[in-house]
Amino acid sequence: MATTPNQHNFHFPDYTDSPDVPKDISLLAKDIADYIDGNPGPEGPAGPVTDLSVGTVQTVDSATPASVTITGTAPNKVINFVLPRGVDGVLGGDGPSNVLTVGTVSLGDPGTLPVVTITGTSPSQVINFTIPKGDTGATGATGATGATGPQGPASATLALGTVATGLPGSNVVITNSGTTSAAVFNFTIPRGDTGATGATGPAGADGADGAPGANANLDPIDTRISLQIPNSASTGVNSTWYPLSSSIYSIGKDASDGGTIRKWKDGWFSGQLNAATAVLTGAISASAFNTVSDRNLKKDIADSDLGLDFINSLNPVKYKYITGAIFEGPAPDGGIIETRVPGVRTHYGLIAQEVKEAVDAAGIEDFGGWLEQEDGTQALRYEQLISPLIKAVQELTARVKYLEEQ
Repeated sequence: MATTPNQHNFHFPDYTDSPDVPKDISLLAKDIADYIDGNPGPEGPAGPVTDLSVGTVQTVDSATPASVTITGTAPNKVINFVLPRGVDGVLGGDGPSNVLTVGTVSLGDPGTLPVVTITGTSPSQVINFTIPKGDTGATGATGATGATGPQGPASATLALGTVATGLPGSNVVITNSGTTSAAVFNFTIPRGDTGATGATGPAGADGADGAPGANANLDPIDTRISLQIPNSASTGVNSTWYPLSSSIYSIGKDASDGGTIRKWKDGWFSGQLNAATAVLTGAISASAFNTVSDRNLKKDIADSDLGLDFINSLNPVKYKYITGAIFEGPAPDGGIIETRVPGVRTHYGLIAQEVKEAVDAAGIEDFGGWLEQEDGTQALRYEQLISPLIKAVQELTARVKYLEEQ
């Protein structure tokens, strides 16, 4: 094929020879295509950005072909899928059974996400939850006022009430005129020893002469009275009053063993009656009893080691005396017959043996408020309990003050 010359060397037929039109056209088309591939045109402007989102995904039967459609307009378009269902697979065998138990359930911080974790391995696994705390709810309405509770016990108080003087020979009496929470202690303390005799007053007028009395028969004994002389009817004031085997005179006791006891009646003394120890029965009356307590007469002075614990260990009791009184009357032989009368009055006090046990429990080796008499009976000196009582009041006062300051 002859061609016409041109600037791109395209095969343009000039038909000077035998024409082969299909072939000529094919060659020319190839020349043009090659030119276009080797000489592309300028790049066109960028098209708009398309926002493509998934719309619907529809499952159809397996015989329907898949299809995809795009709806909407640029730049917002939606792609929709129609997908045929796949062929059913082969049914698998039974898997291992799994036991799932709830493990921990804990609270997370407010605002965090819930967390669920599974620990362990199949077939025994544990599921654990972490659940965030919710926001604090609004304050609820105030509830109704509850009933008033019972009155609680008040702080105990201790006060000193009255201090009275009792009859000589009576017991120390301590009473509480208050309550258990507001105690008021009242003391009744027996009168002390009689004071020194005052100056002798002026002599009074002579009294009238009395009737003549019977002749006295003192049954005198010439031997001088002494506590260190043998026990004999010939050594004494008279034949029925002489020292006992212990060289101690028993005032009014007959000489013979088992004799009756003579008692002084309406005995009057002027001056001082001094005795280291006097064992008396019945009541003694006096205007006052004085207990010597001068600092200059004491030694080894120290704070009392008997106080509240010792007082609380004592056991106050009430009782009656087995022998309340002894009456004398004439005997047919001219002697004297004693009649013992059971006690009828109720007394309040302590038992000497129990006080001794309390003293021993307190670790006190010597307590002057307890003594054992020559006849083996035990006795108490109640005035010796005043100091421990004062100490007990001081300790209670300190406790009350401490409680009030709390």
